[in-house]
Amino acid sequence: MRTLLTIISVTALTLASATAEPSPASTAEATGKIVEFKAGSALVLDSGAGEPVHYKISRNVTYINARGKMVKAGKMKKDRKVRVRYVKEGSDLVVDKITVVKN
Repeated sequence: MRTLLTIISVTALTLASATAEPSPASTAEATGKIVEFKAGSALVLDSGAGEPVHYKISRNVTYINARGKMVKAGKMKKDRKVRVRYVKEGSDLVVDKITVVKN
């Protein structure tokens, strides 16, 4: 019985960690102005240091306004300064959080 409980506990912990947010070591952030935005699909960000960077938008992306409140994708507009959190998946940069930055 004790062994069964141990196996169940280990399995539950493994599943919980597999569905959690990406680890800080695997994520990165970038800041810039929105050049192009297609909700649920793509984002092009100009950081001011060379060519604009193309990102894909994760299905479960979170949008945050400058006050730290969650907002809808419609608040993301061209030329708005934002910070994105992303993870590299193969050759794609996939964004899971977009935060508006005060100018």
